[in-house]
Amino acid sequence: MHTKYTFNLHEEKKKRTAEKSKEKDTEKRKEIAAAAAAATATVTATAAAAAAATAAAAAAAATTTTAAAATTAAAAAATRWQ
Repeated sequence: MHTKYTFNLHEEKKKRTAEKSKEKDTEKRKEIAAAAAAATATVTATAAAAAAATAAAAAAAATTTTAAAATTAAAAAATRWQ
């Protein structure tokens, strides 16, 4: 009878240990997932910033091109009227 009681205690301890281990694994997985999500968000934000910078550069180039064209047109018009 004593041996069976000891065996049951041992089995209960193994179950509790396994449950604690499983809980720790779950917590670690959640931490890893959160870190991965943060890294993904950082990469996405960096890509968005790069895209915005590229768009700004393109807009600046278009503005410069438009200004140059307007200056050329004004110079041509001034030349015609002289």
